[in-house]
Amino acid sequence: MNYKNATNEQIGTYLKSLIDKQYTSARQFGIDCLKLEGHSVENDDIARMSNRLTQITKGNKSIQLDDLPVFSKLLGVSYEEILSAGKYIVPTKNHMSNYLIASETDEKEWEKLFNRLDNIFLNRDEYNKTVLDYAIEFNNLKLIKFLINKGNLWLSSGQIDKQSYNPYGAGTNFNRRTGIGDIDVDLDIQVKYEDRIRTDIIALAIDNGDFVFLEQNHAKEMPYLYGIDSYGITAMDISKYKNSRLTEAIAHGDKTIIEYYAKEYEYEDCHNNKHRIVYPFIGDIIDRMIDDGMPSELIDVLLDKAIEVNKNTYKRISKASEIEYSKRLEGNLIKEERKWDEIQDLLDDEHKIRAKMIEEYNEAMRNNIREMIRDSIRINVDNCLVSCPFKYDNENGLVANIIKVNSKSDSRKIVKKVEQLNDVYKQILEIGNVVDNK
Repeated sequence: MNYKNATNEQIGTYLKSLIDKQYTSARQFGIDCLKLEGHSVENDDIARMSNRLTQITKGNKSIQLDDLPVFSKLLGVSYEEILSAGKYIVPTKNHMSNYLIASETDEKEWEKLFNRLDNIFLNRDEYNKTVLDYAIEFNNLKLIKFLINKGNLWLSSGQIDKQSYNPYGAGTNFNRRTGIGDIDVDLDIQVKYEDRIRTDIIALAIDNGDFVFLEQNHAKEMPYLYGIDSYGITAMDISKYKNSRLTEAIAHGDKTIIEYYAKEYEYEDCHNNKHRIVYPFIGDIIDRMIDDGMPSELIDVLLDKAIEVNKNTYKRISKASEIEYSKRLEGNLIKEERKWDEIQDLLDDEHKIRAKMIEEYNEAMRNNIREMIRDSIRINVDNCLVSCPFKYDNENGLVANIIKVNSKSDSRKIVKKVEQLNDVYKQILEIGNVVDNK
C-alpha cells in the first residue's frame, strides 16, 4: 500500500480514537505529553495542552514535528500511522526505535531497548540513521558513555593499526541475529569505518566538558595520518576527515580545550619514524574563533602557538635543506686545477673559455640540486603538513605543520599576529613543492 498523508481532520479523528482507547481522558494524555517533554504540569500548562490537543483532534490545527515522537511513544504507533490516519500501519519501525532510544535518558529504558530480540538499534532506519546519529543530534553523551561503560561500544581499543581503515580499533559488542543474511551490522560498520562518528562524539564531549574522553580517543588525530611520512605520500588525504562540528566545539571551548589543541603530540608513521606536530587544522579553528567573536585571550593562545610552529617548521626545513645541499655539492662540482706560477695561462683565451664552461656547469649543477631539494619537500596545503625527507638534527626526515589564517579581525593586535603567521607561511611555500589532494 502506498503511503499518503491524511488531512488534518482525518488525522485528528484517528488520533482521538487512539487516545480514547488508551487513556481515561484526553486531559491525562496531555499530562503525560507534558511530562515526557520535560515541562511542568501546573494547571495552566495542562489547560494549554488540553486546548492544543482539542484543536488537533478537531482538525483545526496540524500536528507539529515536535509532537510526533511524543505521540508516537505514548500511543505505541509509528509516525506514518499517525500521519496517514491509520491507513499505513507499521508495527515496528526502525526510525521510531532508534529515535526514541537516542532521546531517552533513563538507563532502565535503555536496558530494555538494548535487550530487544529484533536488534532494531543495530540497523539503520529508513532515513539511513543509526541510534548513534540520533544520540549525537540530541547531544545525548550519557547514552554513548552508557554503551562504552557496558563494553558494548568503544572508539579506541588502545592500540593503533597504522595499515588499517580502522586504525584505532573501534568496534561494538552486541549479540547479532544469525542465519538471516547480512543484518545487524550497520552500527558496527559505522563505528569502525565512519570516522565522523568518532569526531562528532569528541565534539559532544568537548561541549560537555569531558576532557578525559578526548585523551582516550585520539582527539587530535585522524585516519591516514600514519601514511604521511617524510616523503609526503600525497594520496593520504586527511583533510576529508575535517569535521565542522568538531571545529566549532573546539573554537567555542574553554581555555583547557584550547590549550589541549595547542599542545604538540607525537605520532609514528608507517615506517615507524616519529614526528611531533600540533593538530593539523588549527588554522580552521582560529578562523572560526575570529568569525564567531571568541575572546581575544583565547585566540591569542592558538595564534601564538601557530606562529611558533610555522617559525619552527621554516627553521627545521631550511636547515635540513642547507645540510642536504652541501652534501650533494661534494663530488658534483668540477674543480679546476691551475698552475698559479704560469701567469700567462690565465690570460690565454682557451683557458678563459674552459674556466667559463666549468663555472657555467657548476652553476647549472647548483641550480639542479636546489631544484631537486625543493621538489623533494612536499607541502600539502590541504593536509596543512610539510614532508621533508632530509635529515635534520639526527631525524630521519621530518613531517611538520604549516598553518594559515584567512579570517579578518577587528582587533589590531590579532590582525598583526595573523599577518606575522601568514608571512612565515609564505616563506615556507617558497622552499618546497606545493601539492594538494585534488
